[in-house]
Parts: sequence; C-alpha cells; structure tokens
Amino acid sequence: MMVHRSVKKALVLVVAGGALVAASLVGDLSVASGAARHSASVSDGRGNPNAIPPILRAATASELAAIRRQEAREADAFSYRLPLTARYSDAEMDVYAIVCSGGC
Repeated sequence: MMVHRSVKKALVLVVAGGALVAASLVGDLSVASGAARHSASVSDGRGNPNAIPPILRAATASELAAIRRQEAREADAFSYRLPLTARYSDAEMDVYAIVCSGGC
C-alpha cells in the first residue's frame, strides 16, 4: 500500500495539533490549581533562601546562626588562594603513588 507524502504531512499535523490541545488542557488545570503560579515564582531563581521542605521543622535561631557560621567557613576555605611566594609540594602526589602503586 502506497502512502503519499501529503497524507503523511496531514497525519503529522493532526498529531501535533492533538498534542497542543492536550498540553493546553493540562496547562489550564495546573493554572486552576495554582501550580503554575508557584512554579513561575520558584523558577526565576529568586525564591525564598530560608524556605524549608514541609517535612522539616524550621531551624531555631541558634541552629540558624551555626549553619550561617559553617557556611561562612566553607566559603572562606573555598575561596582561599595561595600567595604567589608559596612553595609547591609533591606530598599529595607521593602518597597517591604509594597507595596506587599496584594500580587504582
């Protein structure tokens, strides 16, 4: 049975149109439930940085302060740069060579 190119194009257009209709129906349901507004507010990257998942309880003031201190320590350690006069050491590579002498 031979199918002509125009029939194939028409079939593709009908399937694509059906997909668009289905997507618009699903989109209407999500807007009605408020999910679209929520996802739009979160996706812009300006969400609440202190937001917590609903399973967890909110951190107390002392816990929050400890978390912020630890985050500051990690940020300082991550951004540490050696001075230009620092000497190079092969110690890490020597230990790796000893540990992996048989192959890692």
